[in-house]
Amino acid sequence: MTRRTILHGAGGAMALGMVGAPAIAKSRPSRERLEAALARISAPAGEGRRTYLTLYADSARAAADAADARASSPL
Repeated sequence: MTRRTILHGAGGAMALGMVGAPAIAKSRPSRERLEAALARISAPAGEGRRTYLTLYADSARAAADAADARASSPL
């Protein structure tokens, strides 16, 4: 995989995320998606430990819980 492919893929994912955010939020809570990401980062066979020098997991969990609370409250 080339750098160009990675950057192109990241941009496409961001654009898709912006368009499909409400549908994704209803299908998988933020906390669930966060826990999956944290598991991938800490996987022994992965590159997460080398890629992320500092990881604020507790702060991220609090932010995900707050996002889920906002998403579930009526406007």
